[in-house]
Amino acid sequence: MLCMLNIVMYLVTVPMCIVGMVVYDFFMGRELNPCVGPIDLKFFCELRPGLIGWVILDLSFVAEVVANGQFPSVALLLVTAFHTLYVADALYHEVVLVCT
Repeated sequence: MLCMLNIVMYLVTVPMCIVGMVVYDFFMGRELNPCVGPIDLKFFCELRPGLIGWVILDLSFVAEVVANGQFPSVALLLVTAFHTLYVADALYHEVVLVCT
């Protein structure tokens, strides 16, 4: 999806800098934070789906253990808690993450 976004933005936007290296110009020579109306495509394609999917995956591991009639281990609970905290912080401060 991200590669398709790069191709579309390469064709649609005006070049910001051309250095003559095809790969570099493709990835860096276009708009860094492309938007379609109020939707920032970089947030939508990179940050949100991956991080939210990470938490859903962790919670599904916990649910699988509980569904098997066992109690989740301390390690699994700690990993799930820390991942959730990391994702919540990333989504809260997402404007800063695009610049890094």
